[in-house]
Amino acid sequence: MAKSRKRKRKPTDYKKFTLKMQRKLVVSFAFIAIILLGLSVVIIRINATKGKTYAKTVLENQSYQTRVLPYIRGQILDRNGMVLAYSPKVYNLILDSYELSNESASKIDSTADAVETFFGIS
Repeated sequence: MAKSRKRKRKPTDYKKFTLKMQRKLVVSFAFIAIILLGLSVVIIRINATKGKTYAKTVLENQSYQTRVLPYIRGQILDRNGMVLAYSPKVYNLILDSYELSNESASKIDSTADAVETFFGIS
């Protein structure tokens, strides 16, 4: 049984980049470049003529709303029923000092009493 040997390839064994292949590549590249140039011109023209209108439309559609999203999360348990993670209740307290400075002394005192009662902050 004869062992098959792989012969080493010589540089002449590889396909050459023929003149026909080069022409096809140049034509393809030129075609794609012309299309991209045309699209760029169209985009620039639209931006120049109707850019302010589109910018106004985009700004009118933007909205900044704050709303509370309700969530229901459970505990993460392992296969034996041991609690790996849970979600404790967390409260965020935000006090606007500008609004408090414009309020009367009785409202400031009642706000301070509520913060101390519910959050334990004096």
